[in-house]
Amino acid sequence: MRVQTLTIKFYRQQKTLAATSTRCAAFRAKFGRYKPKEDMSLPREQLAKVRTPFRILAGFIFVLSFFAILATVTFALTEPYDHIIWLLGIVTFGMSYISGHVVFTGYAPKFLLFTHGAKDGL
Repeated sequence: MRVQTLTIKFYRQQKTLAATSTRCAAFRAKFGRYKPKEDMSLPREQLAKVRTPFRILAGFIFVLSFFAILATVTFALTEPYDHIIWLLGIVTFGMSYISGHVVFTGYAPKFLLFTHGAKDGL
């Protein structure tokens, strides 16, 4: 009796797995693999680096944003709580991240690479 119950459970389990894999195969055939959309962006090797005057400007903004972060932390510690602290923190950290990335790598961050031109000027 026990062996028969185990055999029936095993049979049902195999049947369920086969049905699931059949549904998955049908879904894959209909919609294709889960590929992200092809984007029109160029690989980093084909992008032009940010030119020197703009990197110098980004360095200046990076230094200013560093001081803005210090001012925001000081403001958060000395003044009564206000929601503007969160906005100041987000803006200053965003400025420092973007300008620091441009200064140290020569490229914009990944989410801003669409702003670059091609190396050969296309």
